Amino acid sequence: MKKDINPLIQNAKRVVERHKLAPGAFARYTMDNGTGRKMGVNEYGCADAANLLYTIGAFPRDFDERKAWIETVQGMQDAETGLYMEGSHAHLHCTAHCLAALELFDAGNVHPLRALDEYRTKEGLYKFLEEIPWKKNPWIGAHKGAGLYAAMNLAGEATAEWNNWYFDWLWEETDPDTGLWRKGCTDRLYSSMGSSFHYLFNVEYARMPIRYPDKMIDTCLKLYKEDMMYSQYTGFFGRRLGFTEADWVYCISRSLRQCGHRFEECVETVCEFADGYLDYLLSLDMDTDIRVDDLHDLFGSMCCVAELQSFLPGHVITDKPLKLVLDRRPFI
Repeated sequence: MKKDINPLIQNAKRVVERHKLAPGAFARYTMDNGTGRKMGVNEYGCADAANLLYTIGAFPRDFDERKAWIETVQGMQDAETGLYMEGSHAHLHCTAHCLAALELFDAGNVHPLRALDEYRTKEGLYKFLEEIPWKKNPWIGAHKGAGLYAAMNLAGEATAEWNNWYFDWLWEETDPDTGLWRKGCTDRLYSSMGSSFHYLFNVEYARMPIRYPDKMIDTCLKLYKEDMMYSQYTGFFGRRLGFTEADWVYCISRSLRQCGHRFEECVETVCEFADGYLDYLLSLDMDTDIRVDDLHDLFGSMCCVAELQSFLPGHVITDKPLKLVLDRRPFI
């Protein structure tokens, strides 16, 4: 069934405008939820506003506005370490996210990533990857494991040799039973899928092969069909704002590009999901619903919509085709 989501696109654009504090300066939140949210200029607010406008085809064209945006984001980088340290996510996540936003403007970091010097050798990189909490907290660990690759490459500081080390490690550590990362540490399928998405977008960016795309598809279909993606923190799958839905759709769609495994079943399943998810997003009151007020979560949902439009030709209708930022550079 076709879904005209142009009202959602226009509403998302209005939400971004509501978060604008000055040219190139955006808040992440405009509504207080009682937890002491910071309403001022924020790294994620600035980055996600740019990401959202790029996704929906409303990216700024005015030179002065672009210049102000670049200067705002660049000004948040710590001169000594080269990191972005907003605090709501790991520093590597924030750093990669801000550098990825700057790339949309064909801009980059001002200061070198000195804090990452210890990971520039093969020994340092592998020690870093080994110490990620693959069993205890793979999802949060992936913010670092994927963020390191994205930050190094977006800053132009990764060598071809370093990238080969990174992907060699991922290849060897792909789990043969689930298709996820890391081998032997995927008993928590839901978290491991969300974690693996982050490494997958680096694999996709580098045009590298997925080792077990058929197994990744099996895992994602199992998660959906057996209703294994409920979270006490974020609620029911497909009825919330955030990134998990994008993670799942992306893992299926990109794995399917590298194999034809369960093709018709994948399309039918994602189509079923899309109908309910798009109806949910269209039902939200973008002006008053506090769930929409977090630009980071709204961006995550719009990433999912963009991937759905690509995966289901003719199903998701917009005046302008949506553009997934991951098709241009790594990290969300």
